[in-house]
Amino acid sequence: MTHARRIALAEGLEGLSFGRVAKDAGMAKSSLQVLFGDREKLQQSTLTDGVEEVAVKVAALVRADPDASSHPLTALCDAWFSIIAQDQCGGCLLTASVAEYSLRAGSVATAVRSSYDRWRDALLAAAERGVERGEVARGTDLPQLVFEVLSLQTAANIGILVGDQGAIERAREGVRARIMGAGDVVRFNRPAGSAVDDQVRA
Repeated sequence: MTHARRIALAEGLEGLSFGRVAKDAGMAKSSLQVLFGDREKLQQSTLTDGVEEVAVKVAALVRADPDASSHPLTALCDAWFSIIAQDQCGGCLLTASVAEYSLRAGSVATAVRSSYDRWRDALLAAAERGVERGEVARGTDLPQLVFEVLSLQTAANIGILVGDQGAIERAREGVRARIMGAGDVVRFNRPAGSAVDDQVRA
């Protein structure tokens, strides 16, 4: 699925076809048709594979982050930025697909929205834990906070796709500043090149 994900990141899920993926992967088009049946299944499988890959890597970094318990939202966001910054990942397929399918109908659009809702819910759950642990101030508008986090993640992903080398760190620092701005008096200063980034480089 690596070839399909690379094409989808560059050209969108709509850029996927059996012929295009087969040519890129150096395999027979008929073999792909046997595996996936139709183009929509190929698109959905590519999306699912891309989302699951990022989710597994993000979860691993969060588990390895010593600050994750006290600062769950910061840890989750830091992990996401660190993963999509990796060259082999090439950005977040889900984030790129949301804009592509925002006005579309059909099974692929439904899968995109469902995956996006799960990520938004994960951020909201982390924000709620952050309130319990003092990372985020009680009374903070959590849906608004998550909306702003998602906006910065989208900006970072666009930056990756257009070759803006500084987009990731600018968005990461924007998210950290927003979380700390919503937090209590005790500020949490996580320097760039933190434990999460060390785990990625290891």
